[in-house]
Amino acid sequence: MPKPLFKSLPRTLAIAMTAAFMAASISAMAANPPLFIVVPLEWTLPIVPSTNVIIQNAVFNTNNSAYDMQAPGGQSFIGLTRYAHVWANNPHPKVAYFWEVLQPYANVSGREFSVSGFGDPLFDIGWIQKWGGFQIEPQLLVGVPIGSSELTNHFWSFTPIFPFNWMVANNKLAITGTFAYTWNTTRHQTGVPDLKVGNSFFGDMIFTWMASAKVQPFVRYDYNKQNGTWNLEDASYVPQSDSHDGAVGAGLRFTFPKFPLTNVWYEESVSGKNTVKTKAVYVMFAYLF
Repeated sequence: MPKPLFKSLPRTLAIAMTAAFMAASISAMAANPPLFIVVPLEWTLPIVPSTNVIIQNAVFNTNNSAYDMQAPGGQSFIGLTRYAHVWANNPHPKVAYFWEVLQPYANVSGREFSVSGFGDPLFDIGWIQKWGGFQIEPQLLVGVPIGSSELTNHFWSFTPIFPFNWMVANNKLAITGTFAYTWNTTRHQTGVPDLKVGNSFFGDMIFTWMASAKVQPFVRYDYNKQNGTWNLEDASYVPQSDSHDGAVGAGLRFTFPKFPLTNVWYEESVSGKNTVKTKAVYVMFAYLF
C-alpha cells in the first residue's frame, strides 16, 4: 500500500492494516521464496580465466489455494534478472570466485488488489571450491530496501547460503543441496509502527540424472520457514505471520553452446502453514559472454 494513504488513516486503523498487509505479504512470499533461483549444477569448474553471465529467472504461481488462511486468488509473476562475473586465478582451478547483482520484478494480483514493480535489489558474493566430484559454493546474499514503494521490504536482509553438488554413480547422478538462513533488520516505514520481521530458513535437495549431454531430468524438494513478526510499538505478535511451505517438483535441464544452463520445472506444495500454496511453473536460463 502506498505510504501517503497511511498518513490519512487513524493510527489504530493504520496499525491493523499494517498487520494484515504484513501477514499477507509474508504468506504470499513463502510460497515463492527468494531462493527459488537455486537450480542444479549452476556453476561448474573449471572456469578459465573468467566469464560473464546473464541469468533470467521467472516463476508463475496461481494463488487460488492456501494453508490456514483465505487464498488471495489471482496469480503471481516474479522475475529475477541477474548479472554475474566469475573468475579464477590459475589455469586449472579448484577454486573460483564470483559476485552478482540481482534485480527482482513482481506482478501480483488478487480479488481485491493488484501490484507490480521492482523489488529490492540483491547483491551476492561467494566462492566455488571443488574436490573431485564434490563442490561447494558458500556465499552471502544481501537485500537492500530501495525497491519501488509498493514492493520494497523496508528492511535489510542478510542471507548466508551454503550450496553443494556431489556427482555419484560414475557421474551419472548429481545430488545438489542448498541451506540458507536469512536475518532481517527492523522494518521502518514513515507513519507505520516498526516491525521486527522474523528470520527465515530455506533448504532444498535436487537429484539430477545425467541422461545425455544436452538433456537431464531432475526432481526436487524445497522447504521454506518464516518466523513470526512482532509489532514493536506495543510488543504484539502479527497474527499468522509465521509460516512454512514444503513443495515437490520435477523438471528438465538443457545444455546448449551459448545457453549452457536452461531449466524448466513445476512445483506444488505438499505441506504448509499460513501460506499460499505453491502451484508454480519455473523457468531459468543463462547466457555466457
